[in-house]
Amino acid sequence: MKFTLAFDIYNKEQWIQSLLKSWLDNLSRKHEYEVVIVFDASKDASPEMAKEVLQTGRLDYQFLYADDEYEIYCNDLAFQHATGDFIVFIQDDNWIYDRDWDDTLAQVLRRFDKIGVVGLLAGLEMKQGPGLRYRRVEVNRPHKGDRFWISDNFDLAVWSVDAICRPFGISTKLLREMGGLDFAFRPTCGDDLDLSLKLLRKGYTNLYIPFDINNSVGSRSTMAPDFVKSVYSHALELCLTRHGELVRRRVGTNLGKLLPMEEQSGVLCIRESTSIESHDLRARSARVLMPVWIANVYDQLRRFSFGRMRDAVKRRIHRITCLVKEIYVARRAE
Repeated sequence: MKFTLAFDIYNKEQWIQSLLKSWLDNLSRKHEYEVVIVFDASKDASPEMAKEVLQTGRLDYQFLYADDEYEIYCNDLAFQHATGDFIVFIQDDNWIYDRDWDDTLAQVLRRFDKIGVVGLLAGLEMKQGPGLRYRRVEVNRPHKGDRFWISDNFDLAVWSVDAICRPFGISTKLLREMGGLDFAFRPTCGDDLDLSLKLLRKGYTNLYIPFDINNSVGSRSTMAPDFVKSVYSHALELCLTRHGELVRRRVGTNLGKLLPMEEQSGVLCIRESTSIESHDLRARSARVLMPVWIANVYDQLRRFSFGRMRDAVKRRIHRITCLVKEIYVARRAE
């Protein structure tokens, strides 16, 4: 299998070498690889810094350039130049800490048929309610740190989910069949959610693999002007228009734990002692056999503990304290 690692970089000369090394140094070297980097309106020395790392890594690489086009265009540009069997779209604030992450991914891909998209940071479970609502499915790994804010306690496992968000991977053949990334969501976001739901409609299953990924310095989208960030609400409305009926029909039926995993000396791997005999993607967890409201109550009771409640309160207090400090500093500056 050949992997294409696609990056969209915007003014990251301070971070780009450690970012690239986190992905490249942790490769198993059991497969073929190429790196495609799109520098989007970068004005600093990011290309030169990236070249220093890539020239010593003995990997094929391409540098492409865009003029303030943001992630969807840049990811699609990288995809158009990709020669790999499987492409991973990586934001310019995503560091990965699991060794042999590519081989773990390859093992999961070999286990199943008809895989749609694979989320490496988090998955999404669509929820009932007005608009397009979802719950984030994410496992707290060692390097997520203070940026991890999910109160639900998900087991370390491969999960089937409704949708995923960046960084994510997909078969290049499948993405070509789907027509590439959807420019209707340009410039910044929403195409990953739309692509997930399109694949769900076609009978594919989307997966979340809980890799140890930290996003801490701000991606191309989060560094965008306010008018660009405002397209997020538009993206949700567009997804609701396109897929609202699908979401309402399948709420509560797609989230399921497929493969238990474990961490061994920095390697995230499948727990081979699992008692799951069949990994048929049509098989879901027992909760989908219950009515949705009963399943939700069951989940809350199963996950409740005073320790988790205490930790959730501490995280919330920490976030409020940080916000108050930011407001105080901003007012002092005025």
